[in-house]
Amino acid sequence: MAGITLGKQMPEVVGAAVYDKTGNGHLGIIGFPVPILKGNVEVIKSIREKLYEPEFSDLTVVDLSDHIHLIEVVFRDMTI
Repeated sequence: MAGITLGKQMPEVVGAAVYDKTGNGHLGIIGFPVPILKGNVEVIKSIREKLYEPEFSDLTVVDLSDHIHLIEVVFRDMTI
């Protein structure tokens, strides 16, 4: 989900597909790391509130809602 938001916000950073040594394709790889935070609700809310401060205005921050948890559960329970 974060990738969709970043691709919309910064389309110039979405690169071409790349292929691993087994030949499997990976679409839209970007050239820089995207940190994903994990923590309890209080920790994440505290970090997000801090990022609203002016000193962080140059950062692109992608919020994820409770809907992401539902998606995570669905994918975790899928068998391929």
